[in-house]
Amino acid sequence: QYGMTDLGLLGKLIASIFTICGAMRLARFNVNVGEIKGYFQGMPIPAGACVLATYVLSGYSFSTYFVAILTFVIGCIMYSNVKFPDFKGKGNPMFLPPVIVAAAVGIYLLYVNLSAWPFAAMFTYSLAGIINCVYAKMLNKQ
Repeated sequence: QYGMTDLGLLGKLIASIFTICGAMRLARFNVNVGEIKGYFQGMPIPAGACVLATYVLSGYSFSTYFVAILTFVIGCIMYSNVKFPDFKGKGNPMFLPPVIVAAAVGIYLLYVNLSAWPFAAMFTYSLAGIINCVYAKMLNKQ
């Protein structure tokens, strides 16, 4: 409701997509818990929720459309096949170029508003996973 009340029914649908994708991701996780090791298939629900919650707390005031797009994209990424690192040191590798690009965006977000570091960190994690997936597919490494 924070950023999409101006969009009316469309805002409600986008918020619903976030919730539905989160539920489907949790169901898939529970079914695949013994098969997938070393990475998260799709963004973990707590990480997705943290991206949105830290945005609200960040003090940034992007447009309503940015909030809607961010919510929609995070929802879709939660149920995607994008591999996010689980930080246990095994599994899906993070390639250096995507990490550098995501870190540069995160540093810019910090430059604009240093007190919004939780959002910058979560957004950087999200962006790194997405860019890493695209980069790996381009190199046929996934």
